[in-house]
Amino acid sequence: MKLKNSEVLLLTQVLYHIKCSDSYFEFSDQIHELHNKLCAHLLNEKRDEIHADEDDVGCVVHHDEDLFEIVESINEDDSEESEDSHEPVAIKDVVLLESVRVSHEDKKKTFLFELGTSKSMLDINLDDGEEILCDVTNIERHSDSFVVKCVSGWVTFDVQKFPKSWTSLLKHGVTYKVVV
Repeated sequence: MKLKNSEVLLLTQVLYHIKCSDSYFEFSDQIHELHNKLCAHLLNEKRDEIHADEDDVGCVVHHDEDLFEIVESINEDDSEESEDSHEPVAIKDVVLLESVRVSHEDKKKTFLFELGTSKSMLDINLDDGEEILCDVTNIERHSDSFVVKCVSGWVTFDVQKFPKSWTSLLKHGVTYKVVV
């Protein structure tokens, strides 16, 4: 599996909070090891832009200005896709799309867009909540499939036939940026 630097940064931040919490975790050794590997990856990728110190509990402390530089650099790397050329589509319109039967991970599932934890977030509900994919930012429809960009990255869903609500809102081959 290949992760983009922005995904590595997100994982590092999550693991940092888990690693430094006072709670007991069954896999704490693996969490510490994974956090250190992710930090090393970021340090190797951006060694001229980041400095990390070890504090007395073994957590990596990122200086605010260094972290800001990394985030800016990663955002620049990820924006190479030129999202300015993406058509906007409103969350309020996407949540009105009918549910559709999809094939995902070699299983048939019912797919539905829904509001996330806030009105500015769009999530995917698979099989009545059996699986939730969070924070959809982009959607692209093809003739027999569609792809969405969410926290998990780009995810493809195969479809036999799109409902009319889908074909009227989402044009074939156009990448849409989800907006409020």
